[in-house]
Amino acid sequence: MRDKFLSELNLSEAEWMLGQGTLYPDIIESGGTEHAEVIKSHHNRVQEVLDLVDSGNVVEPLKDLYKDEVRQVGSLLGLPDSIVWRHPFPGPGLAINVLSARGDESFPNLEQTADEVSNCLKESNCDFSILPVRSVGVQGDQRTYTSPVVLINSPRDWDWLEKEATRLTNEVRNINRVVLQLDSNNKDLNAPYIIRGAFCSKDRLDLLREADFMATQMLKENGLMEKIFQLLVILLPISKNGKEDSLVLRPVVSEDVMTAQFARINWNLLDPLVESLLGLSGIETVFYDITHKPPATFGWE
Repeated sequence: MRDKFLSELNLSEAEWMLGQGTLYPDIIESGGTEHAEVIKSHHNRVQEVLDLVDSGNVVEPLKDLYKDEVRQVGSLLGLPDSIVWRHPFPGPGLAINVLSARGDESFPNLEQTADEVSNCLKESNCDFSILPVRSVGVQGDQRTYTSPVVLINSPRDWDWLEKEATRLTNEVRNINRVVLQLDSNNKDLNAPYIIRGAFCSKDRLDLLREADFMATQMLKENGLMEKIFQLLVILLPISKNGKEDSLVLRPVVSEDVMTAQFARINWNLLDPLVESLLGLSGIETVFYDITHKPPATFGWE
């Protein structure tokens, strides 16, 4: 993008630098410190940018600060709260939250994983399924890609949900993320989730934009923007009818971004939001991510 603008504006590459809002966690998780492993890649640390950094052509005034420290700086500078407390927006845009699939993906070891999950939940009287997608997580210093477990007809008790999600990710080797099924337009509990061929198209991006806007408005209208660090909305190419998409709500609370807990939004606020989301054409099911970081990352990709 930098090269494109330099070309379009007929500017000399030697006279213009690249300014980035890189934060310290971005550098750590990209393996950019002495003892850090690569947990995830970051768009501010691709090779082209690293070459510019080495040549002294990048300005990153926030690169030694955590997000909470950046907000303190913003307040000291007198910036309005609407800017200081705005939620982080993914650098690649909402496209990073549109999971895609060819439709012929294979998911080995699901039967064994299901047996382990069943054994783990045998005393909870809770139904579950394993979603035919993979999401990124971090276990130890390594990235992992595994299929999430979805809890169905579970108690609406945040303490219970946190306990079970933590137990599952600790005891089942191939699980790094647990979600709760909030509601679905398909009431057949025995129907499996089917993955379909779907890519990052304009239609799917438009659908996610609308869902993301609805979720953010709920936070704003209820004074939750400062209490919840970030609310990601993820679009999944799965459904029970094999033709529609599903949504994941991923609200987190965090100070340093390196660790996070899933946010506990009041059920009286969640219920009308879920009803509205299920009213969107093309959405079948809405999930809620109940996994801490680690073992799950904020986003799914």
